[in-house]
Amino acid sequence: MTRKLLISIILLLGITFLVGCRINKDNIDTSVDVEKEITNTPSPDDIDPSDSEDNSQKEEASTTLETRLLAFADKDGVRLYGYIDEEGSNIIEPQYTLGRDFHDGRAVVDDHGRKLVIDQEGKTIYEGQYDIEDFHNGIAAIWDYIDGEYLKGFIDIDANVIISPRYKEASSFDEKGNAYVSMKNGFYGIIDKKGELLESYELIDADRDPLELVDGYVIYSQTSTGLIGLMDYKGTLIAEPKYGRIQYLGNDLFAVYKTDGDSYVVNFVNPGALMNNKGEELSDFIFHDISYFNNGYASATNSRSTYFIDEKGNVASDLPQFEGRGTLELINEEIIKVELDNDLSYVNMEGQLIWENDKTQELSSDIIITSNKNKPNKYVLINYPVIEGLKDAKVQDLVNKELYNHFVSHRVDLTEEDFLSVEDRFTAELNGELLIIEKSGYDYYFGAAHGIPIMEYYHININTGKFYDLDDLFLLDSDYENRLNEIINSKIAEEVASGESFLDPESFKGIRNDQDFYLTKNSLVIYFTPYEIAAFAAGFPEFEIPFAEIEDLINKEGEFWKSFN
Repeated sequence: MTRKLLISIILLLGITFLVGCRINKDNIDTSVDVEKEITNTPSPDDIDPSDSEDNSQKEEASTTLETRLLAFADKDGVRLYGYIDEEGSNIIEPQYTLGRDFHDGRAVVDDHGRKLVIDQEGKTIYEGQYDIEDFHNGIAAIWDYIDGEYLKGFIDIDANVIISPRYKEASSFDEKGNAYVSMKNGFYGIIDKKGELLESYELIDADRDPLELVDGYVIYSQTSTGLIGLMDYKGTLIAEPKYGRIQYLGNDLFAVYKTDGDSYVVNFVNPGALMNNKGEELSDFIFHDISYFNNGYASATNSRSTYFIDEKGNVASDLPQFEGRGTLELINEEIIKVELDNDLSYVNMEGQLIWENDKTQELSSDIIITSNKNKPNKYVLINYPVIEGLKDAKVQDLVNKELYNHFVSHRVDLTEEDFLSVEDRFTAELNGELLIIEKSGYDYYFGAAHGIPIMEYYHININTGKFYDLDDLFLLDSDYENRLNEIINSKIAEEVASGESFLDPESFKGIRNDQDFYLTKNSLVIYFTPYEIAAFAAGFPEFEIPFAEIEDLINKEGEFWKSFN
C-alpha cells in the first residue's frame, strides 16, 4: 500500500542530492548577480600492524589513479548510478541505486540495499551492514549498530578494519594520521590510526548541547535559547551562540545563517555568510545553497544561477556560472562537475560539454519521450514529458499540449514569495497502443511539518490522443461503481481486522467521479491520496482488483480496453 510513497521518498532523497542541467556556452556566464553488514569486526589487536602502518606509498600511488566520474541513467523510472572516464565513456555501467564520488581510488555505493566499497574497475572490496563514509587519506569511517546505538569505526584502503566501531562521532583522518572522535556526549579527543587516544577533553555544560563534531570543531545549541554556536574540541569558544544554523564547509570554513526574528527558527530562504575558524564573518549574508569547498572553491546560488565563491567569500568571477539551482565542484584543473535541477553534467574549463545524463526514453522503435524543464522560480522544478514519433502529428501536438497543461500551466505563476518548494517528475511506459504516464512530486511549504506527495496517472491512446477516465473501461449502465465500492470496502475491512492498518473505514464513502486509478497488465488499481481515507503515514492507499474479478463489467469492445489488449 505504501509502495508509491516509498518510491516517492526514495526519489526525493535521491532528488535531494543529484541535480543538473543541460550545459552549453549559451548558458555559461562569468558575471554574477549576487542576491541580498559488518560481518567480522576485529579489534585493533587482531590487525597486523603492517596492514595499517604508513600509507605514504598508497597515497602516492593514489595520485596516479585514473579519474572516475559519477554518472547515472534513468531506466524504467529507476535512477541507476555508474562511472565514466574524463572523456565521458562508460567505465562502470549504471547499476547501483546510489553512488558517491571516488576518493583514494574507492567509491561507496548502494546496490539495492547492499552497502559496498568498490575499486576503479567496479570490483567489490568491502561490504558493510550500515553506512560507509568516503575515504580520506586512505581511511574510511564505517558504522555498526551495537548495544542499541550506532557507532563509528574505520577501515583502510584494503578494507581491513583497523579500528572497530566504538565512537559516537568521528571525523575523517587527516594527513597527519589523526582523527577527532567523541566517545560519548561531551567527551572529545584525538586518536591515531591504531585507535590510541592522544588527547581528550571533557566539555560538560548544561547550557551547551553538542550537535555535531567536524574536523575538531563542535557545533552546539545553547539550551536556554536554541541558538547555535561554535567551539573547538577543547572547549575554546569560536562563535557565540547567535545563529540559526551553522554548516561546516571544509577547509576550516563555515556557513552561518541568521535566525528568523524572535522565533530562533532559520527562515528557509535566508541567505548565509561565510565564517572562518576564528569566528570572523568573511562576507555579508548574501549566499544561498552554499556547498562544501573543494580545490579552493565552493558554490552558491542566486535566483537564476549557480556560481563559484573562493575561501575569502568573494565571487569567483573568473570561473563560469550556470543557469539553474544546485552545486558546482572543481574536480581538477580541467573538469567542473555540474549538479543542477536534478540533472548531472561535466564540462571543461572552457564550458565545453564532456557528458550529461540522457533526458530521453525510447518507448518503441518510433516513439521517444523527452523530459523538458520548466522553472517559474528557483524553488520550483517541473520536469514534464514531450512525446515524439507518433504517427499523426496533430494527435502528437494535442497530447503534448494536454500534458503541458497537466504538469505546468497551474504552476507558472508561482513566485519565490509563495515559499513553496515543488519537484515534479514523471515515468512512462507503452503497453500496446496505451501510453501510461505517472506524474510524481512533492510540494512543501517552508516551515510545514511535512509536504504533500503527488501521484497522478494519465492513460493516453497514441492513435487518437484520447485521455481515458475510469468509466471508459466499463460497459454503459454496468453499475461498476457499486461493485468497486463493495470490493474496496471488503479489502478495507480485511486490512483493519489485521490490526496493522492506517485506514479509516468511516472515511471511505465510495469512489469519486474523477477517481484516481492506474492499470497493470492484469489488474485495475484504485488508489487514494494522503489523508483521503487514511492517515498521512499510509501514503497512497491502493486496492488492486484483478480484471478477472470484474470481467463482466468491462467493455471489451471499447477503445480503452482494446488499446492495451
